[in-house]
Amino acid sequence: MNGDEKPREQSFIDRIVELKHKAPFEKFKVTMASGSTYTIEHPDLLALGASRLMYCLPQSDRVIEMRWNQMSEIETTGEFVSDPL
Repeated sequence: MNGDEKPREQSFIDRIVELKHKAPFEKFKVTMASGSTYTIEHPDLLALGASRLMYCLPQSDRVIEMRWNQMSEIETTGEFVSDPL
């Protein structure tokens, strides 16, 4: 790795911060190394920690914890959210 490259985990953090603050918000999918995929539907349901991303599922008490070092892909869906929850 040269001096300009970021560790992979930092790249995922930077990308999620960028997507979280994008207006209008565009839904995105996080794919884990296990193959599990989670669609992030609203920015207010996200919390970023030092080692993980927490996502509260809409209309639920469930929280998904995704470790940065286990993420394999982040992709946008093309669907935009303009109204609050």
